[in-house]
Amino acid sequence: MAVYLCLREEKVWGRTRIFRPRDVTGGRASASDRHAPEPTPTLQPSSPGQNGYTLLELLLCLSILGALVALALPGFGHVLAERRATYAAHEVQRVLRTAQQLATSEAGRFRRVEARFSHGEQPWVELWGVPWDGQPTELLASSALAPPSVTVRRSGASQFTVAFGASGAPAVGDQGTVEVRCGDSVRYVVLAAVTGRVRVSEVAP
Repeated sequence: MAVYLCLREEKVWGRTRIFRPRDVTGGRASASDRHAPEPTPTLQPSSPGQNGYTLLELLLCLSILGALVALALPGFGHVLAERRATYAAHEVQRVLRTAQQLATSEAGRFRRVEARFSHGEQPWVELWGVPWDGQPTELLASSALAPPSVTVRRSGASQFTVAFGASGAPAVGDQGTVEVRCGDSVRYVVLAAVTGRVRVSEVAP
């Protein structure tokens, strides 16, 4: 009777094992089968990425990422300071123009309109109308100008007043330059003496 042998392969943890069962009739393997050399197991390399990253690789990636962040932070901080200084300077310009427009449009009620700047927790401004008949001044508007990191000064003082008369011209002594600073970034709000024109400049006049 012919004896048929079947071989079965099974992969266990990357190794190939060959199982040689007995003959299908249930008897013992033949003599030639008993003396046959046992096959040598072969190792198959695992595909890349199966075992993940090593601790050394992770530490190297983290150190490179930290170095890149350290290089980028100073530049990002400077850009942020530039944006804040520019925004605050344009806010000061807008406030002064609003005070000037109120002084001309409300000339029948107010002798002048004052923009009063101060710095508590953050730069702040209030618009006050001064009536002709000596009545108490009237608060017209108030708002914050910028975050606490920004300073608004004129002649070194953070508390000052800029007044506009009924003609829209700035009061004597109130013309000049307002300095807006955030870190190393500086913007200048220039108020012309005669025309009352308000402009923002990156260069000190």
